[in-house]
Amino acid sequence: MDAKRKVITLSVLGIVAVSAVFGGQYLFSDVPSEILTKDNPSKVESTGDRDFVFAFYSEIAEKDKHSNLFFSPFSVSTAFSMAYEGAAGNTASEMQKTFGFIPDKQERKGSISNTLERLNHKDDWYNLQVANALWVKDGYEIKQDYLDTAQKHYSSTVEDVNFVTDDGIDRINNWVVEKTNGKVQDILAPGSTDELTRMVITNAVYFKGKWGLEFNPRNTSDKLFWSDNGNSVTVRMMKENAAMYNYAKTGNLEALELNYLGGDISMIVLLPKDRDGLELLEQSMNMEKLDSIKNSMTRQPLTVQIPKFEFETEYDLIEPLQNLGLHDAFDPDNADFQRITDEQIYLEQAKHKAFVNVNEEGTEAAAITALVARATSGPPEPVSEFIADHPFMFIIQEKETGEILFLGRVMDPTK
Repeated sequence: MDAKRKVITLSVLGIVAVSAVFGGQYLFSDVPSEILTKDNPSKVESTGDRDFVFAFYSEIAEKDKHSNLFFSPFSVSTAFSMAYEGAAGNTASEMQKTFGFIPDKQERKGSISNTLERLNHKDDWYNLQVANALWVKDGYEIKQDYLDTAQKHYSSTVEDVNFVTDDGIDRINNWVVEKTNGKVQDILAPGSTDELTRMVITNAVYFKGKWGLEFNPRNTSDKLFWSDNGNSVTVRMMKENAAMYNYAKTGNLEALELNYLGGDISMIVLLPKDRDGLELLEQSMNMEKLDSIKNSMTRQPLTVQIPKFEFETEYDLIEPLQNLGLHDAFDPDNADFQRITDEQIYLEQAKHKAFVNVNEEGTEAAAITALVARATSGPPEPVSEFIADHPFMFIIQEKETGEILFLGRVMDPTK
């Protein structure tokens, strides 16, 4: 590699541990559905284009149609938002179009500051924490405006580290472990930085909460779950009898909302009517349709059955993001990050990892994003049961805004 060529290695890695209920938040949703507010139908301002979430979902879902899927759009978008603050020219234009970042600088920064302030919450009901950090090579000059933006609007810490040895890697990995309560480890492998590494940007998201209505473990039993290939597997199915839930039903799907204690966060389960109907649901799902589903929800008494599940996922983000129109940021010759440094840098890697575990008690979720800069319908029909015994989608959201923190699908709870 030409020593004059500078590289940003972007590793986007999200690890998510979910152990029983669901809820979350995302930077780029527009106007929330009234049904999602706790008791107040007032609307909240958007922070960007909501289409990125399901457009990106479709890209990674299409690549492997038969596997479980889980990722954190909030972690991915936050990392790229921090990179976007340093982008210019066509690089910035493509990033803005792909992610829907607010073009106006002051409006965007204010929106991000408000989002991060709103997200960070800890009490006896739930703990949701978002943390950002910039790790800069010892003695390397990052433009002050960029540093000020990271510190003031992203609440980012800034640390000088040694990337030639593994000292920088160790410090970053220890930070990740601390911010995710041990759910994410070794986000950077030993030897993955060197004398050309200039900067690492990290984002950590951690959530832990309890169901508003916990599943009684005595009601959990072995049941059949029908996977997308028509085969069945035996799963541990959680069950709650005759409780009140937000519920909607259309011609081809059922939607159920499960609240966390505190009422701020919830999970929405989207269950196709047909056992093999998930692919059709995925192809048709977008934010407008999701809003319509949420707006049609009403409180109903239901017996709910949902499987326990735990799985890990990992994605290379470059190809799906390129398919969505993000090209120059990954191009050594055309990338423009002049607002970070005068050196020519580009995004070399983009990876995302996730882990989810759902059980009777609640949800624990953690997501990490690391950027390494290196040189070079009508009223629902009456219903008595909601039984998720075949592939479904699930969304973890913050109720006040409808912002999506985590998004996934369950194809086989045993894998």
